[in-house]
Amino acid sequence: MAKIKMTVLYKGKAGNASEMAEAVGRSQQAKIDQIPPAYNMENQKLVVVCVEGGKKADSDVMKFISNLNPSRVKNMAIICIGAEFGCVDEMKASAEKLGVVVGNIKQVEIKGGLFKKGKLEDAQKTECVDWVAKIVDSLLS
Repeated sequence: MAKIKMTVLYKGKAGNASEMAEAVGRSQQAKIDQIPPAYNMENQKLVVVCVEGGKKADSDVMKFISNLNPSRVKNMAIICIGAEFGCVDEMKASAEKLGVVVGNIKQVEIKGGLFKKGKLEDAQKTECVDWVAKIVDSLLS
């Protein structure tokens, strides 16, 4: 049973965001889904959004964030994976404009080549799992 009502969502092409979402979601026994989710967010104490980085945020992610209702989603944490993190500020600003608290952002750097996407390491997943566990604990107190 999850400690709090939370969902872990992901969006990305390289597979790193879904891999991270699976690790984080399983560790918290949370619902895991891609963006856009197939259901409305209801009474979520925390939504963790895992994305693959870039200069600009993905349009589906921004559309999802712009439709968040702060009476249904209280807090959002962002895990951004890649070599470029410009999208994080855009996502955070959009959520906070609506009244959703974005108190936690984790940037996970992955090195890739010109034609090869970098892959997550187990240590990076463990670090993010521990990071989310601390957020959950802080929301319980």
